[in-house]
Amino acid sequence: PRRQRSARQLFQRRQNPFQPGSRVIGKHGTINYTLEGEEGAPLCVCIHGLNSSMGQYEDLAVHLIANGYRVLRFDLYGHGMSSTPKMTSYGPEVFVGQVGELLHKCGLGETRFSIIGFSMGGLIAALSALAYRDRIDGVVLLGPAGML
Repeated sequence: PRRQRSARQLFQRRQNPFQPGSRVIGKHGTINYTLEGEEGAPLCVCIHGLNSSMGQYEDLAVHLIANGYRVLRFDLYGHGMSSTPKMTSYGPEVFVGQVGELLHKCGLGETRFSIIGFSMGGLIAALSALAYRDRIDGVVLLGPAGML
């Protein structure tokens, strides 16, 4: 006979594909993030694509830090180890707000930064660059999504 396993036992056996980081509570729940590099170094904020997580930028973060940058990576709401908002639908403006919230919670509310986004993260990066235009040093869009 086949032995039954609980959902908890099955979950514990699987490797977690997401990177745990530091956590803060934002307007729509917990935000999982990492902030690496020397304090005072130029800041890069990395925004992943749909159905991805901050792990998408792990290799790039290593390269940026080695070249004198500070890197903020995070899981968008509903992705990775960040909370899913308790609303029926939410658009890019929720994620743009998440960028500002996280910068503030990390003590970087007035810091200038460059922003990097891939796919849906590219759309969020472009909208964030408009929302925080007085603090943007540069924008890198990698295969940005056109519409959501």
